[in-house]
Amino acid sequence: GGGADDDHGADGEHHSDGGADESDNDGGGAVVAVAPAPPKALTFGRWRFLPTPAFRRIMHYLRDSPQSMGYVSRICREWRRLALEDPVLVQTVWRDALEKARMWDEALHYIPVELLSVTRTVAVLPSSSLTSDRSLQWLGTRLGESETPPQLRDLNMAVCRSITDRGLKQLGDGGGAARLERFTLNSCQHLTDLGCTYLGAYFAHLKFVDLSDCTLIGDKGVAELANGCMELADFRAAGCIRITNKGVKALAASCLQLQHIDIRRCAEVSDGALTALVVSCEELKDIELGGLPKLTDAALETLSSLGTTLLRLDVTGCPNLTEAALARLAKKCTRLQRVAASRSEFVTTAVTLKFGSGVFQLR
Repeated sequence: GGGADDDHGADGEHHSDGGADESDNDGGGAVVAVAPAPPKALTFGRWRFLPTPAFRRIMHYLRDSPQSMGYVSRICREWRRLALEDPVLVQTVWRDALEKARMWDEALHYIPVELLSVTRTVAVLPSSSLTSDRSLQWLGTRLGESETPPQLRDLNMAVCRSITDRGLKQLGDGGGAARLERFTLNSCQHLTDLGCTYLGAYFAHLKFVDLSDCTLIGDKGVAELANGCMELADFRAAGCIRITNKGVKALAASCLQLQHIDIRRCAEVSDGALTALVVSCEELKDIELGGLPKLTDAALETLSSLGTTLLRLDVTGCPNLTEAALARLAKKCTRLQRVAASRSEFVTTAVTLKFGSGVFQLR
């Protein structure tokens, strides 16, 4: 690789041994102009001399693939230094890529921990075979070892069906996610009440948790979660068929700042749970109760006491509710933006007039 370059001196001049170029000149032929050779560093492809704007541009093109950005940052020491220290990359390209892209499980292991520590959101692509407890263990451990306080606030592991209670414990033990405020775990079907115990023990600052379709979670788990996460404002557990009035009452007793609750298809929940919620959680704005066959008009009477606080209500699939009860609710809750209910012989299009156009939705 260095043959041609060895014929060039330090000053860039071409030194000939009397070969073809000089012979042509002596014979009156055209003079061949030899351009100065480029610096050896670039000739030999030493990438560390790539200008910083060019490196930024490369990373910009890779912003939709944090894993590829991680690969690039490992090419050489200079590139890694730029990837970790260049303020333009860290504050814009890297943070934007990490917070907007959903990554494969393996990609997490290629992202420098220095960059993970400054991002507020991490989302992992759902995969039953790849995404497992090791992702949570790695995140907790590496972020816990970070020299700067981790900024992680939002972790999305939705539909990562291989995650178990053990993974939540490992994440908590690592200490790097202690300030989490949002944790999405819907359809992580191996999670049980023990996993909720770990959530309450390690993540006291949670304001949002989604456990929808985690069918092994019941009243005990909800109570443990509520006791540890008293700042919870948004609780979603649609399809958690083991949750009953007991679990909802425990939630209401501890999480007084609750604003949104989704307990659709928790078929054992009845009017008593709604009474506990309304009495304790005065800031409730969004209530999703679809698919609760035990609810009666008494539940709507209870909800009407929320008055102008209530903005959205879903009571689809609740066959015992009547049009008259819905009309009374509309009269008291004057700021309702959306009400969803099932069409039946008791609930007809006539009730739409009492709520106003665009508010009432019959399904």
